[in-house]
Amino acid sequence: MSDAAAERTKYSQDLAKYTMRQFKEARIAIDKHQFAAAKVPASISERIESILQPKSPRSESRASSALAA
Repeated sequence: MSDAAAERTKYSQDLAKYTMRQFKEARIAIDKHQFAAAKVPASISERIESILQPKSPRSESRASSALAA
């Protein structure tokens, strides 16, 4: 195998390892977030979800009243 081919192979392997580490760390972060979110009472979760929904002109007034509640 030529030096260039060996370098490409090593680069590809290193990139694959790096990518898998990033996916693993992201999965851990998502799992921690989901675990924390599961502890939030349903009423608060629903209010947060309603606030975070994409806003239409009608939903804006509902979201602002939800914030006031």
